[in-house]
Amino acid sequence: MAQTSKWFRLYNALLECQYFDDVGRDAWAYWRILSPVMPLILILFVHEILLIVAALSKRGILQTPIYIGLLIIFSGLVQTNFAFLGEIVFLKKPYQTGGNHTNINDAIALAHLTTAEATLGVIWAGSIPYYTGRISIDFLGKNDKYIARLNPDLSKPAWHGMRGVPGHNKYDLNYSIKLKQPTYVQTFDWGKFVWGQQDISAWAENQYVEVKYKGIRLFFHKDSQAVRWDELKRSN
Repeated sequence: MAQTSKWFRLYNALLECQYFDDVGRDAWAYWRILSPVMPLILILFVHEILLIVAALSKRGILQTPIYIGLLIIFSGLVQTNFAFLGEIVFLKKPYQTGGNHTNINDAIALAHLTTAEATLGVIWAGSIPYYTGRISIDFLGKNDKYIARLNPDLSKPAWHGMRGVPGHNKYDLNYSIKLKQPTYVQTFDWGKFVWGQQDISAWAENQYVEVKYKGIRLFFHKDSQAVRWDELKRSN
C-alpha cells in the first residue's frame, strides 16, 4: 500500500509538470502554475529522504540518521523557498502587489462610472472583471475561445530568455477591440493601443477617449451609452 501511495504521488507530480509544459509554461520565473502540486512534491521529497536515511542507517553508514534526515529536509525546504524569503519574513510585498492595487482601483472606478450593460476589455483578466461584475473581453485569450486557439506570436523578444511570453502571445486586437468595441479598454503601453506586432492606436484615437476619475486614468468608447458621463463630469 505504501509503495502504491508513493507512485501515486509521483504520478500526480509528473502530471502537473506535464500540464505546466503543455500550457506553454509561465510568463514569469515564479513557478505559479506548479503551486497546486508543490505539497505533493514536498511530501514525496520527505518520504524519499527518510527511506534513504533509514537504508543507510541499517548498513551502519550513518550513526545519527534522524538528525541528518532532518537537516537534508530542512535544507531542501530552504532551497525551495529561498527566492520568496523576503515575502515570507514580510520584508517584501507579495508578488504583483502594485499591479493588483492599480487594477482594484480601476475596478472601483469602473463600477461607479459604468452601467451593468458595459463591456470591459482587459489584459489582466482577473481583478477588474471580478470586482465590477461586468462582462469582460480577454485580449490575451485565457477566457476567449477564439484568441486561445490562435497560433502564438513568437516574433517579438521576450523576457527571461524565452522565445515568447506564455499566456501573452495570442492576440487579435482587430477582433477584441475593433470588432467587439468594448466600453472600456485597459491599454497596453501608456495609452497606446499596441500589443506585439499590432498597433491600432490611430484607429482608437477616433473611437476612444481618455478620462481621469479621482486620479485614475481610463479609456472609454466615445459613443457608449453604458458610461455614466454625468457622474464623470460631476467628479471633475
